[in-house]
Amino acid sequence: MRKITPIILTMIMLMSAFASIGWSELDETKTSNEADARAPGPDAEITAISEPRATSVDALSGDMQHTIDAGSMVNFELFIQNVGDEAITQLGITVTIHEDADGQPGGALGPVATDASGASLIWQNNDVICDDAFACPQTSLAAGAVLDGGAYLMVVQGTIVSWLPDVGDYQIKVDIDAKGANDVADVEPDNDMMLQYVSVVDWTDVIVDLRWFSGKDVEGGSGAKDFTLTVTTTGSISWEARNINLSMELSGELASAAFWTDADGDNQTDHDGHGDNTEEQSNTLLTDGSPIVFDEVGNYETVTTYEAGDDRGTNTTDNRWNMRMGDAWTINGTVIPSSAVESGTYKIEVLMTGYTIYGQYS
Repeated sequence: MRKITPIILTMIMLMSAFASIGWSELDETKTSNEADARAPGPDAEITAISEPRATSVDALSGDMQHTIDAGSMVNFELFIQNVGDEAITQLGITVTIHEDADGQPGGALGPVATDASGASLIWQNNDVICDDAFACPQTSLAAGAVLDGGAYLMVVQGTIVSWLPDVGDYQIKVDIDAKGANDVADVEPDNDMMLQYVSVVDWTDVIVDLRWFSGKDVEGGSGAKDFTLTVTTTGSISWEARNINLSMELSGELASAAFWTDADGDNQTDHDGHGDNTEEQSNTLLTDGSPIVFDEVGNYETVTTYEAGDDRGTNTTDNRWNMRMGDAWTINGTVIPSSAVESGTYKIEVLMTGYTIYGQYS
């Protein structure tokens, strides 16, 4: 498995804006005949479960898309609209997590799932809308109006509902119960329920972090500037990343650059870049944009490369550069901006070009 992870430090402030947008594809406007046939009254309709996103299966590859990482906290965001012609004055919402019997979208609805303590995963809020302004956040939803701008976040007694799912396949079931003034019933109960399939999977990741030692987002001025490159492994299961390969490139208005390796055997590369820690070894870095490859990441050790699941005594070992889940590998370095220019920019770019995952194969 290969991942490409770009990290850039630069003298120019780079800003990225990420927008998390809940959206819903609304039903087509009903024809006048359908509208004429509708009984007058309130009609709450759940149009979408915006979060979590539904898991789907790619028709060509068969791969699962939009899965949930095990251990990730899940909230429930809903798109609910009053598509009737009278206001809703009472609204309750129930979210239930069911096990999925066959692990496929649209599959059979299994039993109600439980949490680690054995409690059923059911959350009910009967006070989304009511005539008591002290008990409910709003007292009515007008005809045609959308609840909370189309991004209602499920809460119970003022607390946002959170689900910490185990690995598995689930169906999220949302039920809404609405009434109008004088307890007028919802005129179309068929649109008061929605099911959404989600799959929760184990995951692994290698994180590459590049930052200025000063803690600044952007460095400036003359003089040596120290940086730290850190690689860490994380995930929801025990695993090992082997033969991690990194490519570093430095370019721009630089006079020189170096990174420091452990020369005294204390397993530290804590040189501050200013020449007073002579126990560390200086290694010159090119500053012309040529790639410098780091392929000795982690610990060089004898590891198992193959193990038969039915016979743990039958295995193969070899030497590898290895990082176990939770390990960290760090190098420190220094760049010296060029004094030949009054102003300019430079950058340090690190790409992770590949690694090998060791774990159970099925």
